[in-house]
Order: sequence, then structure tokens, then C-alpha cells
Amino acid sequence: MSPIGTIKSYPNNPRVAKAQIAAAYNGLEINVEAFDLSKDRTPEFLKKFPMGKVPVFESDKVDLNESSAIGYYAASLKEDSALLGKTAVDKALVVQWMLFAETEISSHSSGWVLPLRGIWPYLKPNVDAAANNLKRALGALNTVLLTKTYLVGHEITYADIAVVTALISSYTQVLDKAARAEFKNVTRYFTTVTSKPLFQKYLGKITLCETPLKFVPAKKETKKKEAAPKKEAPKKKEAAPAAADEEEEPKPAPKAKNKLDLLPPSPFVLDAWKREYSNNETKDAIKWFWEHFDPEGYSIWKVDYKYNDELTLTFMSNNLIGGFYARIERAHKYAFGSLIVRGENNNNTISGYFVVRGQEVPFEIYDAADFASYNFTKIEPSQYEEKKEEFYKYLAWDFEDCVDASDRNQGRIIHVTHQIPFEISHDIKEDERLHWSFASRHGHAAMYAGMHSLIDEWETICIGWSGRIYENSDSCSEDVTRQEVDVSSLTTEEKASIRRQIEQEHNCMPLFLDNESIDGHYYGYCKTLLWPLFNYIVWNDATDGRIEQKQWNYYEAVNQKYADLVVEEYQTGDIIWIHDYHLLLVPNMVRAKLPKARIGLFVHSPFPSSELFRCLPKRQEILKGMLAANLVGFQTYANSRHFISTSTRVLGYESSPDGVEYEGHFCHVGTFPIGIDTDAVDSLRKSSDVVPKIKAIAEMYSDKKILVARDKLDLVQGVLQKLAAFEKFLIDYPQWQNKVVLIQVTSSDNVKNEHKVAEMVAHINGTYGSLEFTPVHHYHHQIHADEYYALLSSADAALITAVRDGMNTTCLEYVMCQQEKHGSLIVSELTGTAGSMGSALLVNPWDYSGVAKTIHDALTMTEEEKLTRHMQLLAHVKSNTTTFWAHSFIKMLLHTCLLSEQSKNTPKLKLDYLEDQYNSSKKRLLCFDYDGTLTPIKKTPMAATPPKDMLKYLEKLCQDPRNEVWVISGRDETALTNWLGHIENLGLSAEHGSFMRYPKCEKWINLTQDLDMGWKNDVVEIFNYYTERTTGSFVEHKRCALTWHYRLADPEYGPFQAKECKNHLEQAVLSKLPVEVLVGKKNLEVRPTCVNKGEIVNKLIASSSTPFDFIMCCGDDKTDEDMFKVLKKADIYEHQKFSVMVGSEDQQTQALWHLPTVSDVIESLKVMSGPS
Repeated sequence: MSPIGTIKSYPNNPRVAKAQIAAAYNGLEINVEAFDLSKDRTPEFLKKFPMGKVPVFESDKVDLNESSAIGYYAASLKEDSALLGKTAVDKALVVQWMLFAETEISSHSSGWVLPLRGIWPYLKPNVDAAANNLKRALGALNTVLLTKTYLVGHEITYADIAVVTALISSYTQVLDKAARAEFKNVTRYFTTVTSKPLFQKYLGKITLCETPLKFVPAKKETKKKEAAPKKEAPKKKEAAPAAADEEEEPKPAPKAKNKLDLLPPSPFVLDAWKREYSNNETKDAIKWFWEHFDPEGYSIWKVDYKYNDELTLTFMSNNLIGGFYARIERAHKYAFGSLIVRGENNNNTISGYFVVRGQEVPFEIYDAADFASYNFTKIEPSQYEEKKEEFYKYLAWDFEDCVDASDRNQGRIIHVTHQIPFEISHDIKEDERLHWSFASRHGHAAMYAGMHSLIDEWETICIGWSGRIYENSDSCSEDVTRQEVDVSSLTTEEKASIRRQIEQEHNCMPLFLDNESIDGHYYGYCKTLLWPLFNYIVWNDATDGRIEQKQWNYYEAVNQKYADLVVEEYQTGDIIWIHDYHLLLVPNMVRAKLPKARIGLFVHSPFPSSELFRCLPKRQEILKGMLAANLVGFQTYANSRHFISTSTRVLGYESSPDGVEYEGHFCHVGTFPIGIDTDAVDSLRKSSDVVPKIKAIAEMYSDKKILVARDKLDLVQGVLQKLAAFEKFLIDYPQWQNKVVLIQVTSSDNVKNEHKVAEMVAHINGTYGSLEFTPVHHYHHQIHADEYYALLSSADAALITAVRDGMNTTCLEYVMCQQEKHGSLIVSELTGTAGSMGSALLVNPWDYSGVAKTIHDALTMTEEEKLTRHMQLLAHVKSNTTTFWAHSFIKMLLHTCLLSEQSKNTPKLKLDYLEDQYNSSKKRLLCFDYDGTLTPIKKTPMAATPPKDMLKYLEKLCQDPRNEVWVISGRDETALTNWLGHIENLGLSAEHGSFMRYPKCEKWINLTQDLDMGWKNDVVEIFNYYTERTTGSFVEHKRCALTWHYRLADPEYGPFQAKECKNHLEQAVLSKLPVEVLVGKKNLEVRPTCVNKGEIVNKLIASSSTPFDFIMCCGDDKTDEDMFKVLKKADIYEHQKFSVMVGSEDQQTQALWHLPTVSDVIESLKVMSGPS
């Protein structure tokens, strides 16, 4: 059989084996050729594979790089193969595990193993972090493999090939027997799969690690020293190399000489200096430095960050240094540097010293993308004496205002909750001294446990309503009703005493509210308006709105009090995490006072669809309050989707699956299902208080099956539906009468429901019970934790029939308590929990017959099936704990804030830097958008005629033979020809890449001539529909596209209609035809999917006979992002790329630079075109 293609790589690369194994399972072969990175990276190779890394795959059908793509291709070549899964679910799971292997295993394995092997630099914090991250991934994998032999289905798939080959590095080099003991399921899986014949054929015999790799530091130079007390060395930062490309692990082959290697030998050995600096006190090391330094072979440079006035938080400044070091890792052999942050938050600087080989800044530093952000000033030998003291201080970090490089998780987490986690009571003492006691509050256990789990890594504080305060006397017994304290009667001294004591003991900051505020905010607006609406209960009683307005006033006022306390308590660098629907206005109120604060909002309740949310009179105020957060989290994907859709439909804001654009700020939206504190539940269920009660329940119901449930008596928990279904069960399956008992625990919340439940319980017991037997045991009160966990542990099935719920934690606690009995879990498909618990028995609470049948199925299920379902549920519950929930949310919040900060700090293009790079280049490509870039946007499109200055400079640029200049616009050919067609040597592209007109050519080339344009009729019909209903809008017909303009429409109604129109197009056209919708500035354009501006830039780069060493792409809206993406991947050095977004610095963009206005763009043309 002939090979399907050839893979080129260095020998013994397990990433190559990945593709070979996949091909072999399909009965195919792949030829493998050895590749010498130092010799075989020819211009021809780089033209075919611009990234220049291996492995690569060549065949007559396709050329590929990236080992995962090669392996996936090999796995896909046999139609009936199961390697990629047989069903849509299996296919998705295969891709999931393939990505898991890359991002969670391979990357962290490299970060752990390669530094220990000396291939990457050894930085202990980085290595430790990589090891911890890998172990966390293995822990998750270990849980999944608890009940699985293979990852997808019951046979080998490409998921197993990808994961197992990714595990080889860690399992053979760092995970010894003791480390593997923690991941027994993974080890069993690894040894099982690698023992398969085809795996052994290409991987050979795998020997598991016995002695893990250890880091061996360079030996100190032996030197007699007088005994002296050891002084702790200050922390130092050295210019450290970053991770090499994981696809290009170095092999011991000779490399081409760097020009610095050709310099005359120097008596000053840089590696010796690094060892001296690392292993000795700085004062001793610096003495060695000046004794051995060679000013002819090396040079010293003072380094200063150019934009110190833009620095804010010190930990972010330290991150900038870390990023710069990572991007100059190639200079590690030729340079040594110490950069430090000095100052404080919002007033700090970056500066330091570098020692480099030779007399110029090495190319390896100069080529870094952010090199332009630093000034390198050479220190001449004549200045050495003058600079010695300062040089020493930078290397010793001996400045009073020096910021520790470990400054990363700076700041606290400020939790803002409706109530603090503790109930406050006032103890009356004989001496009448003020003394307050604090007991853990009942309810919201999962949220409070998640918050508490963060204290190991963060300092935390909780701000919330104090809750009802009670007065206890020493003589009070538990049976005596405690007297509530009127908060308004508390003196300032007493409130201060409470705050002081609870802050010291529990890091809480209580907010004291009077009864009127509590009634208006919580019992009024929250419970009568928000809670019903969020749970899909629409108010039936029409009012004149006065009561709702009064309640809204309280809601707004109380939210403001929370916000004021947050602002008062806030310190720079803090993270603010706001919880639930009681406080939806707080994010915006805090943002008004703290524009740069990092704010997260988590909504624990469901979130309704936009159709229902529109019923809320203050819907816009609520949404704007929420959108001011950096991240809004929900329990389920459906809730996230509803929120994004509602923001789009109600406010008309632009959105994506990741979030919503809100007034120059992107609000990210994510799904974070909450869990339970599994360790606490496991400990409680095994406690000495619970075990006897389990035994007692078993004896009491020795001949009965037990159904258990615990619910609030509100309208959404479905208690009435549960009782009706249970009665239907007794009717349809009479053999279970007198053999099954339902134990229902409820807490009072609704008096009307309480009466209904009591009536139905009495009806069932009277009809189906007897003097000896009661089928329904209803406990309408709060039961103790030991009784609760005893019930969960004793049950044969749990019955959860909520008609709407956020995340039901009772079912999670039930799973933890069933590790001996493996009882069935029956869950309403309408709860938030249902989506993540596929092994539970899902029911529709309104289908009484269906629920009855499911109860019967649960009670007659085989032990084997119960065990299988339970183990899958248990694995999910243990993996998705409250700790995981809280850490996931904070991690995502920090990530989104970092993205936001990076986007908002898109630097303004320095024209002197642009001029320097332009003048030093020999072959240039200049690509410009037209509207909003070369000419200001006009309300009437045909009024956007080109400015005279712009035309003059553009013509001059086109006259330079080293330039290729193109205008790539959404305009049609006629407009571009009329306005710019007279400029000699100017290339034009119309309709976002649909047409091209090369320089010195009158003919337009239609790049879409072979495409079917039949879709236009459907789109025109939709556009006309919205044009008729949107005054001021109109349709522009282009040859290959259709554009609906609404710039002249009402400024609020126009964008809203555009959103509606976009949704209509997506549902009616995009799902059926190969077209896409472009959201421009006050317009929507529909065009073929294969056409965009980026493809034009790609074509120009690929077709050039001489490689470009300067490329500039300039545009002002989302259609130009395609150009920026292509330029980002272009195979030229970073300092030769100029992607420029025209507009504000806080726009979300792929561009590296921004220019504020069209005038600035014209000024850049003037700078590049040279003197007049």
C-alpha cells in the first residue's frame, strides 16, 4: 500500500506517532522523513510552511502543520472508521478530548519537563505552576476514567490516541510511582492503551518513571570565604527565556552561527556571571562583575519604559516585564537583564539595566513586538564609575520604592451579598456590656462555601445586609422565641461595635437597613416583582404603578447603599464580586465611582427570556446595571443566552456569544454551575450524629421503599405537582401501595401553598393510608442537618419536581449521601441542575403519568444500572464543587479584565516610530479602508468624497516603486473608480473583497463570478420589510452584496431594528445559504462567506515575488478585523507589522495600534510620503 503522505520531523517525536497510530487503525501508512531544523528550513520549506516548525505533512492533496491537524486528518480518511466517533455526540467528545490533550496536558507537561531537562530556562514559580496545572488536569481526567475504559464509547478513538501520546512525557519523566498513585484511573488507562499492538509498534515499550527528573543548578565556583552570617538575598529578576514552540523541540543538531557567536572570544563569560549573580550575595557578585567585565566584548544599557505615565497597578507593570522577558527568550544566550517596578499603584515606573554581547542591542531583543515600548540607552565605559552605584541598586533591588516581582494576586476579593453569612444576636450580660455573637446563617450554603474556599489564595471581605438582629438573654431556652432588635434603635456606638467585632472575627462588613427599606427592597421589589418574573411567573393583578414605583425607589436606594459601602471599602486592585438579583444595580453604581474596578456579577436565580423580561417596567435600568460588570455569570447556558438576547432586543446593543458591547465596554457573559462542598457533606454524612439516625430510619421503614424530598413552599418548587404525581403513581401501580413512603420536608414561604399542600397530603393519606401506614410524611419545619443527611442516606430515590429553579443543590447532596445504596435520582428537566446530570432520571413535573412511571422505574431498576448511573453522577458532583465554581468565576473574571485592559490600552501609533520603520524597509504593502479611514463617515454615503490632502499623499506613496498601495473598501466599483481610479499605481478592491482592480489596469476582476447569487432575492425581501418599518433606512444594491443602511434612522430605533433584522437574517437565510452578515457602522451587509478583506491581503502577500518587510493595514470597523487577523499571522517580524484601528483606544480589536481620527490617518500618510 502506498503511503498517504510524508511527515517530516526530528526523530522519536511522539507527536508523529499520534498520526501514525491513527493511520494504522484505518489500515493506512504514513512515510516519515528525518528533518534537520538547522539545515532543512530552506526558503522553499518556509514558503510552504511559514511557521517553520515540525512536524509537517505533505501529500498531493494537502499540506499540513500542527500535529493535531495531521493526526485528525489521518483519522478521518476511512469513511466507516469509528476513530472520530459515529454519532454527533461522539464526534464532539473526540474534538473535546483532542483539545484537552493539547491545552491541558501537553502545554503543562512541557512547562514542567522541559525546564528540568535544560531545554527551557528553569524558573521555579513557572515550573511549579505547570506541575500543579497538569496535576489538576489529571485529577479531572482521573474522575472521568473512574467508570470508563476509553474516553469515548467502548473502543479506541482518536481521543485516546491524542490524550495518551500527550501523557508520555510526564508519565515517563516526572510522575513516579508515588505521584501516579493519586491518578490510579489515569495510570490504568495509560498502561492499557499503550499496550495495544499498534501503539507499541510506533511508540515502542513505554517505561514508567521510577526516579523523577530534578533540577540541578549550576555549581558554584569554589572560593574561600570567611564565615559570615547568611543574609537573605533580595528577589531578582533576570531576562528569562520563554517557552519554545511545543511543536519544535530542539534536537542536538548543529545550528547556524549567530553573528554574535562570530565575535572575538571575550574573557567575560556571561554564564559564569549569571551563576555568580544567582548563587551569591549581590554585593559579592557585583564585585566579581567589575573585576571580569570586558567592555570591548560586551556593553551595558540603561532601559526605561517609554510610557510610564500610562502605568496603573503595580502587578500589571510586573506582568509587562514578564511578557517582555518571554518575547526576548532567544536573547538569553547573549544578554542579562534586570528590570524592576518602582513606585505604587497608579504612580510607578519600569526601568533597569541590560548587559549584552557586542556593542549593539541584539537582534533577538530588537525583534520583540514590544521592544518599541522601551528606550535602550548605551552606557559608555567613561560613565561606568558614575553609574556603578545605580547599576548595583538595580541588580540588588535596593530601592525603597521597589515593588516585589511576586506582586501578582494583588488586592482582595470583596463579596457583595444580600446578607452576610452570619446571623447576629445580642447577648444581654449582667454588667450590660455590649457583646455580639455570630452564628452561621441557614440557607445559601453552597454560595457561602464557595466564597469561603477562596481564602487560601485571597484576602476576602463580605459586604451585606446584617439580616434580622435578635436579642438573647442568658436564661433563654431554645423554646423561647427570640426578640428581634429594631435596627433603628441601635446607637452609632452599638453599630460600630458590631462592625468592629464581626470584621475582626469573620471579615464581614454589615449594612444596617431599617424595616421600611427591608420591606420595600426585599419583600417588595425583589420578592413581588423580580423573583416571580425571573422564575417565569407573570403578575396577574394590574395596578396603577404607584406601588411598583415606590418599591423601585427602595430597590434603587438600597442598591446605592451597598454601592457606597463598596466604594468606601475598596482599595486599588480589589476584585468586587456581586451576588444575585437583589443587587443588580450595584455594578453600574460602583462603576460610576470606580471606572477601572474589576467587577463580577453572578445571578444565582434563573434569567427569563426577552419576551418575559420586557414585562418589567424598569427593564432598561436593570440591564444597564448588570452590563456595567466585567463578567456576568449564570447557572446555565440557557440563562446566559437569555441575558445576551434580552440585552440585544431591549437595549439594541451589539452582542456575541461571549457577551454584550455596552457603551465602549464589553461585558463578558459566562456559565458557571454551582456545586456543593463535597468534603463537608461527606464528613457530615459519616458523622457520629448521622450514622445512628440512618440505622433508626432503616429499622422504622424496614419493609418500605423511601422517596425523599426537601423543598421550599413557593410556587416554583413543584411540591403540589409532586404530590399529584405520587398519587398517580399509587393509582397506576397499586402493587406499591403500603410499600412506598414519601418523606417530604418543606420550609414555610407561602401560607396559601401551605394550606394546599396540607390538604393534598391529608387526601393522599386518607385515601391510600391506614391506621398502621401513612404514605406521605410531611415535615413542615426546618430539620437539623444530621436528620437531613440521614434521610438522604436512607432513601431509595430522591424526587425533585421543581417547575423552575436555578441550581438545585439537594440532588447534589443526595448523590454524595448515596455512595453505599446507589439510589436513583429523579430530577425535573426544568431545573438548572438537569442539564449537567445526564445520568439522572429526568421528568416533566407537569406530566403526572410520566413521573409516576419514572418512580416505578427507579424502584425496579437493577443494581448494576443504579451503580453505573450513580458513579457517573458522583464523578460530576465531585468535579464541580463550590470550590471549583468560585475559582472558575474568579479566574474568568481576571481573564476578562486582562482582555479589557489590553484592549483599552491599544497604544496610539507613534508617527516617529512609523517613520523609522517605513524608511528602513525595502518592500512595503499599504492597505487602507475608505469610509472612516481615508475619509470621514457621512450620513449620506455618496457625500463621502475624498479629502484633497489625502489624495495628494496617497498619490505620492503610489509613486514610490518600493510600495504596493491598496484601498480595500466596502464601496462598489463605480464609487471607487470615480473617486480614486485616477491615481496611478493604486490597487483597488470593492465590496469587501469581492472585486479587485490591479494597478495600471482598468479592468475589474470579479472574485465571486462562479458563486450563486440566488440568495439576493431572499435578503432583499427581508431588507425591504425592515426598510418599510424603519423611517430613514434604505437598501444599497451591490453586484456581490446587499447593504441595509440605517444611519438616517432614529438613533435608538434604528440600531434596535438592525438587531431584529440581523436575527431575522440569521434564522431565515444564514442557516441555509453560504452567506454572512457583516455589522458595519450603522449598516448591515450580506455577502458570500468566502469573501472578506483579509483574503485580499492574504492574496497580495502570497503573490508578491519579493517578501514584504513592512505591512500596514488600516481600518475603522469590524469588517477590517479580517485584515488585522491576516497581518497578525503574516510571516514577517513583529516590528514590521502595523495593524491600525481608527477610533478610540478602548475598541475591541485585533489591531496592534490605533489612531483616533481620519485626520491622524492622513497625517500618517504625510509622514510616510516624506517632505513635500
